[in-house]
Amino acid sequence: MGFSSVLMLVAVVSVVVSGEADISKPFPGVTELTGDNFQATTKNGKYWLVEFYAPWCGWCKKLAGEWMALGEAVGEHQKIAVGKFDAVADDSSDIPDSYR
Repeated sequence: MGFSSVLMLVAVVSVVVSGEADISKPFPGVTELTGDNFQATTKNGKYWLVEFYAPWCGWCKKLAGEWMALGEAVGEHQKIAVGKFDAVADDSSDIPDSYR
């Protein structure tokens, strides 16, 4: 599964909005992707919707509730999966540049 089958949503804004959801916590139906599991997990034959987020990003925090709802709605779909990836984590450099 190549780059075309991974839909990436990148929110890169440095505005911090207090009181928003904690995007770094696990969401039901959303796979936690890391540098260690990204390649193996996203090559499972499904189309992936992946949010690359920064824990301090206000827009990412605003999207958290919608991303959680998306994960719950997609659930265990046979062809679609939802994931999120902390793009500022120490292991984020393990992700190929084609996903950045």
